[in-house]
Amino acid sequence: MLAECLGLDTSKYRVSTASGATNAEAEIHPLESQVPDHIRFKDCAPLSLRCRACHSRSDFHGLGHAENGALVTKDGLACSKDDCGRVLPTLSLVAQLEYQIRQHTSRYYAAWLVCDDPACGARTRQMSVYGHRCLGPRGLAQGCLGRMAFEYGEKALYNQLLYLKGMFDVDKA
Repeated sequence: MLAECLGLDTSKYRVSTASGATNAEAEIHPLESQVPDHIRFKDCAPLSLRCRACHSRSDFHGLGHAENGALVTKDGLACSKDDCGRVLPTLSLVAQLEYQIRQHTSRYYAAWLVCDDPACGARTRQMSVYGHRCLGPRGLAQGCLGRMAFEYGEKALYNQLLYLKGMFDVDKA
């Protein structure tokens, strides 16, 4: 369309969709930084904090969220349990955050592959010699035309780390 508007020969600029490019590959996606946080981080796991005093767990969604499990006070994060309410020590918060970052990183490096065909449901850590082609539930390269993709890819890990980083961002809150 741009070539036509500029008065150029449009036959040189035609894109052939018969070359094997699927619609999903040819789709234009907005920049990740332009996507609102509630959409970008919808699949991210919240930070699960455990109180050392009463041993209860609560999810923390960030400084600016009202649905936090842990209560934000002037002294720090406090336990959400009514009968406890003790402030969580900073060292405990750091250790729990680091532990969960390590869990997400090891989940990424586990490199589980899943088939995108819901009828197959194959899940493996072995990459096929046929590229992204699924080998099927029995591994005989029969009975499935699906493609294998990483269960927890680099984009998911990156978004999770950004989510955890943004939880304690005072300027953002």
